[in-house]
Amino acid sequence: AQSGVLQVFDNADIKKASTVVTMVYESAKSEYPTATTRLKTDASATIKALDGTSILPVGQDLVITVMDGDMDYQRYAPDTVDILIWAGSQSAGASGIRDEQLWTLTETGNSTGVFTGSVPTEMATPICDDSVIQVYQEAGAMVKATYSELAPDGTIITNPTLTAKWPGSIYASPNVTVVTGTVTITVKDRDLHNAACASPTNPTVTFASTDGYLSANVIGLTEASCGVFTGTYTVAADFGAPNGTKRSFIYANYADASHGGQVRTTTIRVSPIPLVFIGAFADSISAVSVTVLDSAADSSDYPDTTLVSVSTFVGGMTAAHEEYETLTVTETGG
Repeated sequence: AQSGVLQVFDNADIKKASTVVTMVYESAKSEYPTATTRLKTDASATIKALDGTSILPVGQDLVITVMDGDMDYQRYAPDTVDILIWAGSQSAGASGIRDEQLWTLTETGNSTGVFTGSVPTEMATPICDDSVIQVYQEAGAMVKATYSELAPDGTIITNPTLTAKWPGSIYASPNVTVVTGTVTITVKDRDLHNAACASPTNPTVTFASTDGYLSANVIGLTEASCGVFTGTYTVAADFGAPNGTKRSFIYANYADASHGGQVRTTTIRVSPIPLVFIGAFADSISAVSVTVLDSAADSSDYPDTTLVSVSTFVGGMTAAHEEYETLTVTETGG
């Protein structure tokens, strides 16, 4: 019997695909017997945002990649591995709310030893056993993944972890107004200040409309509280008020820098000037016909109603001769 030692130095070549060393006994008399040994690989795991950085705009997918040739079991078909994803905060005073889910990654091809997958995220309180990683909004929130390596036995935690950036929002109050009316614009965006809620970057809001002219279409907001910015906007008199059944809208927009400049929008409805038509008497005893054109009164998908005060004068035109009643008029359709 004879024995020896084989040393493998080319470590870079065996990080991804699993490598098998075949040894052949060079003896024709023994019919060239062979023996094989499989080399263990050093696994690695990474987690990145779609742009390849460690800053995750929550609401976008994240990408996890594991390189482990030891998990390449099938030579002619892609294999899979499981990885544990964790989303939450480990900062002092954190709520402890977190999302933990086991995800399956698929090998990129036959015997590549590279396993990858895209994982959707959203800003929300975690829900068990769904198909999205929920990231709870609080200071210090991050996302990481843990991979249990089979050979050698050990645990790999992705480093660096992903730092969460939050999607902003914008809304107007009230969201229905009239020409010369004033609305309050509010933007909520935690990424516009630092961790201590200091040094805010005040957002700018622009306004647009396809219905009327806007003489002033940009305002700057100021921070009212941590991550909440407010300002007021007045619909100018020269906007050009709609009337009757016409509807008109103003769109308030701001660019969410932490989410690639995505434009967030809220809609302000400008109420029309109502028009009222009254039909003349055909004779002294006929009923009067009243028609109202007012899209603001159209509040549902079904025929709505509104009230009209009808005054008549009998025997004179002074207040003493006035009689009035409240008339309910019904929409002609939904």
